[in-house]
Amino acid sequence: MNLLFEIKKLKKLTIAFFWLGIGSASQVWPQANEKINAFQKLSQAAFFMQKEQYEQALVALEQLHALDTTLIISWFYKGKAYYHLKKYEQASLALEKFIRSRNKLEISLEKKELALVQNSQEMLAECWVEMGAFEKALALYDTLLLKSPENVNLLFNRGRCRMALGQKHTACQDFQQAAALGHPAAYTWEKQYCKN
Repeated sequence: MNLLFEIKKLKKLTIAFFWLGIGSASQVWPQANEKINAFQKLSQAAFFMQKEQYEQALVALEQLHALDTTLIISWFYKGKAYYHLKKYEQASLALEKFIRSRNKLEISLEKKELALVQNSQEMLAECWVEMGAFEKALALYDTLLLKSPENVNLLFNRGRCRMALGQKHTACQDFQQAAALGHPAAYTWEKQYCKN
């Protein structure tokens, strides 16, 4: 999203509404200004996320959500920031909101957007693992692996879930497959837990 383009578009719409008699400038501008402020906060949050300054990103996102909660990408940023701060419960709530909001949009997603959704699902599954919700995480890993069957991180993490749930045989299969595809931790786990 081009922030400058969105701001210019809002200003043009406001002027058009005024000239068409749809609303006075005093009625339309506050809404436009609120949207502009929301986009500015989103831009600040994106900047802080890029710099890996997650606490500052969360401050900008809280200010943004006080203005507007409909900018879907903001929930992804919030989930990712909490995830990196190891606040998994807050991360999972924000990521679930992002995924639900994204799924409600009945549009086909571009490749870049699909990658963002998959990334959010992977983070959500990892949050659930950290929270001890292994069954939920396992179900999500199963779904993700249908789309990316040779993703070594997904295989390894599904193996971790299965091991935590006492499914040693299938966990070892995941570790073996991930190790064969080059995942170093999977090799260690396979050696430690599966060579009996």
